Amino acid sequence: MPYADGALLKEMCFLPAERRRYTRSSLTGRSAWCAAAVIPDSLRVTAIPQTLNKVEHDSLELKCEVSKSTAQHSHVSIAWYRQRGSEAPVEIISLSRDFVLRAGSAYAQRHATGDVRLDKVGETTSKLTIYNLHPSDQGEFYCEAAEWIQDPDGSWYAMTRKRSQGAIVNVQATDKEFSVRLETEKRMYIVGEPAEFRCILEAQNVPDRYFSISWAFNSSLIASLGPNAVPVLNNEFAQREALGQLKVAKESDNVFVLKIYRLRLEDSGKYNCRVTEREKTVTGDFIDKESKRPKNIPITVMPLRSWVLCEVLSRQSGETSLALSQLHAVHIVATEIPSSFAEIPSRTCDQKTRQCLLSRRQRFLPALAYTCLECASHQEQLAAHQLFLDVVTHEVKTCLDPNAWAVSCTWWKASLASSVPKTSISLEIINNASTVLEGESLRFGCNVRSGLGPQSRLSVSWQLVDKLNRRSEIVRLDREGTLHPGTAYAERSSYGGIQVEQVRPGSFTLEIFNSVKADEGHYECRVAEWTRTLDGEWQMVGERHTSTLVSITALEAGFAVTAISRTPGVTYNESFDLQCIIKPHYPSWVPVSVTWRFQPAGSTEFHDLVTFTRDGGVQWGDRAAAFRTRTAIEKAESSNNVRLSISRASDTEAGKYQCVAELWRKNYNSSWTRLADRTSNLLEIRVLRPVSSWSPSPPRVTKLQVSKSKRSITLLENRPIPLNCSVKSQTSPDSHFAVLWYVHKPSDADGKLILKTTHSSAFEYGTYAEEEGLRGRLQFERSASGGLFSLTVQRAEVRDSGSYYCHVEEWLLSPNHAWYKLAEEVSGRTEVTVKQPGTGSLVSFPFAHEMGITFNEVGSWLPGKEKSALWVVSLPVDDTDKDNRLQVNQTHRNITVRENEWVTLQCLVSNRTSPSSQLLVEWSVRRPGRADKEVVAWLSRQSTLHYGEPAELRGRLHLESPAPGLFLLSIQNSTVRDSGAYSCRVEEWLLDPSDRWYKRAEELSGISTLTVKQPDPTLQVDTATANLTVQEKESFLLDCSILSRSSPESHFAVTWYSLRAKETGDHVEEGEEEEEREAVLSVGPDAIFSPEAGRWEGRLRFQRLSAVLFRLTVLQAGGADTGNYSCRVEEWLADPNGVWYRLAEEESGMVAVHVQDAGSTLQSVICSNDALFYFVFFYPFPIFGILIITILLVRFKSRNSSKNSEGKNGVPLLWIKEPHLNYSPTCLEPPVLSIHPGTID
Repeated sequence: MPYADGALLKEMCFLPAERRRYTRSSLTGRSAWCAAAVIPDSLRVTAIPQTLNKVEHDSLELKCEVSKSTAQHSHVSIAWYRQRGSEAPVEIISLSRDFVLRAGSAYAQRHATGDVRLDKVGETTSKLTIYNLHPSDQGEFYCEAAEWIQDPDGSWYAMTRKRSQGAIVNVQATDKEFSVRLETEKRMYIVGEPAEFRCILEAQNVPDRYFSISWAFNSSLIASLGPNAVPVLNNEFAQREALGQLKVAKESDNVFVLKIYRLRLEDSGKYNCRVTEREKTVTGDFIDKESKRPKNIPITVMPLRSWVLCEVLSRQSGETSLALSQLHAVHIVATEIPSSFAEIPSRTCDQKTRQCLLSRRQRFLPALAYTCLECASHQEQLAAHQLFLDVVTHEVKTCLDPNAWAVSCTWWKASLASSVPKTSISLEIINNASTVLEGESLRFGCNVRSGLGPQSRLSVSWQLVDKLNRRSEIVRLDREGTLHPGTAYAERSSYGGIQVEQVRPGSFTLEIFNSVKADEGHYECRVAEWTRTLDGEWQMVGERHTSTLVSITALEAGFAVTAISRTPGVTYNESFDLQCIIKPHYPSWVPVSVTWRFQPAGSTEFHDLVTFTRDGGVQWGDRAAAFRTRTAIEKAESSNNVRLSISRASDTEAGKYQCVAELWRKNYNSSWTRLADRTSNLLEIRVLRPVSSWSPSPPRVTKLQVSKSKRSITLLENRPIPLNCSVKSQTSPDSHFAVLWYVHKPSDADGKLILKTTHSSAFEYGTYAEEEGLRGRLQFERSASGGLFSLTVQRAEVRDSGSYYCHVEEWLLSPNHAWYKLAEEVSGRTEVTVKQPGTGSLVSFPFAHEMGITFNEVGSWLPGKEKSALWVVSLPVDDTDKDNRLQVNQTHRNITVRENEWVTLQCLVSNRTSPSSQLLVEWSVRRPGRADKEVVAWLSRQSTLHYGEPAELRGRLHLESPAPGLFLLSIQNSTVRDSGAYSCRVEEWLLDPSDRWYKRAEELSGISTLTVKQPDPTLQVDTATANLTVQEKESFLLDCSILSRSSPESHFAVTWYSLRAKETGDHVEEGEEEEEREAVLSVGPDAIFSPEAGRWEGRLRFQRLSAVLFRLTVLQAGGADTGNYSCRVEEWLADPNGVWYRLAEEESGMVAVHVQDAGSTLQSVICSNDALFYFVFFYPFPIFGILIITILLVRFKSRNSSKNSEGKNGVPLLWIKEPHLNYSPTCLEPPVLSIHPGTID
């Protein structure tokens, strides 16, 4: 790469801190420098150094903190390793710089199962978790982190890599081996002694493992304990465990115990236990693994064979007396009595001791105490002394004091054999009945009347001897009170079918529930008496038995069923009953099911109709849907008889009925056995229809009658032919009718079918209608009452002439909702003659000009037709046509409505030429001031509504025809512009035989003059006047109150005015004042304010306190605001088209406002009120002047009478002129009273 001379190449080189160096190179013979910027090493990897001791299957958690503070953008990768000694590290799991988690090959499988995890638990901390540790996981665990930076070429470079301190993890393998040993105290036992066997398991981590234990006696399983430690015992040992004689238990996790509380001779043998380790699967089931057992332990149970007689000596001081207190049978195991036992030296008793007695009978067993009680005098406490016998050393040991009393015992051998006592009990058996019905309970009582010993026990056995003299044991109750069912009765007893009780000592009961025929025979009660022998075993001393005979009557004996009915023949809608009588009369608890079967008439197959089940339920057959709503089934409470009641009989219920009864027995296991079934005789039920009067032998006469009257009709071609068929009477109000219309031509022998209407109102055209093309010209009607049927042949033609009649069929709905024909009648004939129009008829001749016939044209052309297409000619009308012409109501009407109301205009066609004609109705209006009519709307012949020119009416017009010939035009939301004279024009159109329409007539209705008025103005504004005085700079209020309005929908425009006196000079004479009117504020009906101008700007505030109260507030009042104020109200109303117009206006009364100067005194207050001003200033001054004049005149006269004494004193006389009072009419200045001095005479 060429460089210019003297150029310095600057390149930033990023180097890790541990590789800090500068490189100088020569490029093309020139020097170049590389300035390297070194990135400081800030990577920190820390972990807690520790040593962890784990056991196989434990969990391991280790944390590692990785941090960096590099300014440049860099990534960090983390990896966990395990290293064992000098072996190469094994990668466990890693998180790459791209945040991808990968497990090492050795841990990939465990990572997939979730046993190895790497989680981020903090900003810089990650946690390694290993579940279910293996012994191979042992070693040093450490984490390694690397910091990566990206070169300009896009590649990544690991700047630095560091590892943490390691954690030493030791994993101890779990020992799966285990051993079993069996222990017991001794190998030789005596009958009645307890024995205990301990099966001890030696293994590691036993609480976390599963073991099962089984106990065996002579290689036969006697008990087992699963991992849940629940014992399961077999055979006889289960009974001994229930009696508390044996126990199998888990003493601890390692020790399992078999205890026998009282050994028997037959318990001698080999005992062993087996321990099996089991593993629990993910489904919770256990599978067997290794199994181990120890060596067998044999034990020997020895019988009792020797006797000892114990004599108790009682001694007192000074004399010796020997008393034999009691004999005790005490057993020992020695076969020979050693010489040392022949005599025990006597010892002297304590003086306080009077007697020593053996307290109770008790076995003298090895290592057990034989207890004597010392009876002390003076009510002292009893002292217990014990004497021991050790069968191993044959030594007698005593705890007695040497100075106390002594016992001398003499030993001898005795034979175990003794005479067997005989029983002396007697029995009595009783039963509830000697003959019972199968299914009833058998109850027996067996009582021991006498001879029962006080220590005896009884065992009871109940047996049955059948007719063939076969004996079977029913149940046995042993002497311990345990119940043992016989082999043949074990299952029956398990379901509670056999019950044995001991109601009191010596009284036993046997109850057999739900007896069967096989239970018949002799019932025998066998009672055995048991007593204990000297060796403690039970011995039967005797047995007694007694019996009783029981006969059982089979349920099916005499079982029979009979079906009866009193109504073998019924008519439609009648009811009938069927009785199923069952014999014999069974009790209510005997389960009998009864099924009614049915064979429909004409069928050979029976099907189940309804079943009254053995448990009292009702079950319907699959084909009994038609019966369910009309059938009632009832079973008598006192018997099993079943009654079937069927109402509203129909053909469906006609047929043969049969009753089937089944006798059932409920077994002891709640299953059912069918003992017998019987079928009754057949019952045939005939269901007859009501027939008409023409039936040869009717059970019921119908009332169908059709009018037989004859008529003749002559009419012109193209007129409709009305044909009527009247039903005068009918059998039922629910009858439906099928009507067949026929026409008979003179040339035909029989009538031809025109139309048939079925009873379901379906139409079927006959062959005549198809051949003659009548389908488009037939119209069928039925009156609302249902008795009149009409057929109209439209546009009659000459070939339609003939004799017409109807054939009526009466149909009724059967009870099973099927229609059947009850009767039929033929009506009288109507002779119809159709003529072509003659002179005086209105006819139309299409294409008449092509026929060379000339007519006068009087009509107009039909719309859309050429002139040559159709000519309408008028011929003199026949008198018979006058009543059939078109007539429209000519009544004139005046209609006045208010704006926004609805108005309806009527157009009534009172008569028309033909019922089949079509009408065109056109509405027009002539508005005031206009000569031409405007078409408002018209209804075409096809009942299509068309609108006229006035566009504003289109959305407000509604045309309807509530009745034939009545047409109503409604104008919604009428306006003043809708006023005018309305009328309708009606055109009648007929169809000629060639299926062309022509205008038959045209008529105009009367005129309906419509006047639409606006609402009457009722606007009223408050006109009361008021005076208002305010201080300068204050505010004053001007209210405008509306007392009434013309419409709730009206809006108001309000304008306030100010009236001020116009000043032309200093003084304005009365009657010459001029006022100027100024608009203060104007608010339009659309709430738009006029701009504030002049001195009012910024000083006005408008408020609408209610819909009829407006308020104007004038702020900062000044002297220029003094004057009279009023408001003018305009009421505006919107017409239906939304156009607003002014309806009325009113002006309120005046409000005189005076604004006082802020510095005014009492003078301004007085002068502001005219009455007060005159009272204060005008009236007092004349009175005051007259008073002064009077005083002066009195004084003047008094001086003259005193001979001018005043002149002598040198005082001149005064002449007082009338006072002159000046005041300002504006009351701005106070009045001035001046008295001028006079002259001296």
